[in-house]
Amino acid sequence: MKTVISSRPFNSGFAGALKLNGRFVVWALVLITVKNAPAQVSLSGTSYQQNFNNLGSGLPAGWTVRTNASATRLGTAATFNAAKVSWGTATGQFANYASTFDDGTNVLGTATTAEQGGITNRCPGIRQTLTFGNPGAAFVLQVQNTVGFSNLVFSVDLNLLSVQGYSTTWTIDYAVTNGPPTNFTVLGTYPDPGTFGSNTVSYALDAVADNQSQNLWLRVIALSAATGSGSRDTFGIDNFVLNYEGPAAATITLQPTDRTNLPRSTATFVTAASGTPPLYYQWYKGSVALTDGDAISGATGDTLTINPVFHADAGDYQVIVTNVSNSATSKVAVLTVNGFIMT
Repeated sequence: MKTVISSRPFNSGFAGALKLNGRFVVWALVLITVKNAPAQVSLSGTSYQQNFNNLGSGLPAGWTVRTNASATRLGTAATFNAAKVSWGTATGQFANYASTFDDGTNVLGTATTAEQGGITNRCPGIRQTLTFGNPGAAFVLQVQNTVGFSNLVFSVDLNLLSVQGYSTTWTIDYAVTNGPPTNFTVLGTYPDPGTFGSNTVSYALDAVADNQSQNLWLRVIALSAATGSGSRDTFGIDNFVLNYEGPAAATITLQPTDRTNLPRSTATFVTAASGTPPLYYQWYKGSVALTDGDAISGATGDTLTINPVFHADAGDYQVIVTNVSNSATSKVAVLTVNGFIMT
């Protein structure tokens, strides 16, 4: 016989006690919550573009807004208000603001709250206050990797939406690493222009960002506190474009050639290829993939060696070279073995 004495929730689950065969047994059910890793942008083609016009559904995949960020700290993910907010709000927050350009027309800085609400061109922005994002506010893009891509260049519109007495200098930087980065490379700074409107800035990333298997992090961050008097600005970003060169296709630049060998001699087939590294080689005899061992060496390299050669080794040989872009197959090279084995 069992009798439940009590049951109550606690922070991570439920706990209780029951009477089983005259003895009390304490039990607990622990609930484990797994938080999904933040979404990342996966590159394809030759560019990634984000206009932020669908902010009513939240930030796009790969984007976060952060507070308490610094030159050595990514920052803490902050709440983003997807509701439309007026530029003139006095509440410190990251939110969905009207951009400074709409349907081919410059928006006036005097637009009313109602007029701003009707603007379809949106941008994520921040109203800084003394205690919110001042400093440490950051807009962050996380790219999954840059494998196969090189010569990365990006541009972004920086929007001053509400001109106030305090001015913030924004820094644009990046890092290449898995996990939260602690070391950023500064690309440039953007001092407060003091006037309503948008300015486009463009930056080329160093070659260290090319063809990387790790995350690429791009930030627009307030590294230092605003200076001046009065209130702080409302600031936003828009029309982010990341351009890059795609992977160069694997191409056979040196074809293996036919060979005629005597028994017990050494046969060597040589190839060369170009394309975005890494390049992977696989030699075949007919349709059978070769592996190193016995007389075979270099089965997955640019030079295949058979030593010693016997009549059974005669046949068709070719190599397939593969990279992130494609696979290239060489011409067939014929190995002919003539003569007799001398004892």
